[in-house]
Amino acid sequence: MPDLRELPLRCAIDREVGAMCLANGSASRRAAADKLFTYVRYNADLSAGALAALGIDDASAGKVQKLDAVDGIPDLQRVGRAVAERDVRAAHFDGFAP
Repeated sequence: MPDLRELPLRCAIDREVGAMCLANGSASRRAAADKLFTYVRYNADLSAGALAALGIDDASAGKVQKLDAVDGIPDLQRVGRAVAERDVRAAHFDGFAP
């Protein structure tokens, strides 16, 4: 299984956990493996410019940015599909059990 420093998309999970990446080889691969945790995350920029770049320029950035905007779900689904098409690759999951 790949450790987090080998994954193509690295970002902080949250403020408490952080990125859990090895810093310049300062820890061994075994130390990373002992954590038994691998995480892949794809973030979508929901700004008007980013939506337009995804080809979703008819969606309201203000609407899809709201956490409780149920009426924004269809547009968020379109964003999810576009980001997945652009960013997600099978190779990101190499080493995981089928």
